[in-house]
Amino acid sequence: MTYQNPRDKSRTSSGKKANLRDKYRSPPKYGVHETGKAWAWETEEFLSSPAYISLSINALRIYNRIKVEYLRQGRIGNGDLIVTHDDFRDFGASANLVADAIDELVFKGLVRVKRGKAADGTPHPNLFRITSLGTDEGEPWTNEWKGVTAEYVERWPEVRMKLRARRRSKTAKKKKSSLSEQRMSRSQNSESAVIVGGYEA
Repeated sequence: MTYQNPRDKSRTSSGKKANLRDKYRSPPKYGVHETGKAWAWETEEFLSSPAYISLSINALRIYNRIKVEYLRQGRIGNGDLIVTHDDFRDFGASANLVADAIDELVFKGLVRVKRGKAADGTPHPNLFRITSLGTDEGEPWTNEWKGVTAEYVERWPEVRMKLRARRRSKTAKKKKSSLSEQRMSRSQNSESAVIVGGYEA
């Protein structure tokens, strides 16, 4: 039987070792002007969920890049996070699979997206919201990923093919419409060609 000095509190909840454990297991403290130390928690339930563990490598990289943007903004702006296609590519995502990966994150309930549209020739970016985090307006996390089951995840390849076909169809219609609007006519007083209609953004 070992003797423990009653004044030695290193093995108690208020001792030196306990303080060190708290120090090195706690999130890092950071100031307003410090970068690289911001953090966001994730639960064991989330990390073990079918939605998360079934993510493709591209979807995982894109999810992490969106979270990095949230941290870089000082943990504000969830719901209005702007991450560009180039940002995703620079983070290691395959450039030609970014759209698929975003669709996968939406399908599995990890992210919600407000799709940007082009207006007056000016493109507007997508705005991302991480569903496991609250918003600046005080809205709580919605955690859509909790409702995603293993059976639901198995449907993703089929859904992905349908979404790809839909995107190709929209692109083809846009190109066809653009070409049909470009007519060549010749002025009676000039031999130079004139384009009528132009390109529809």
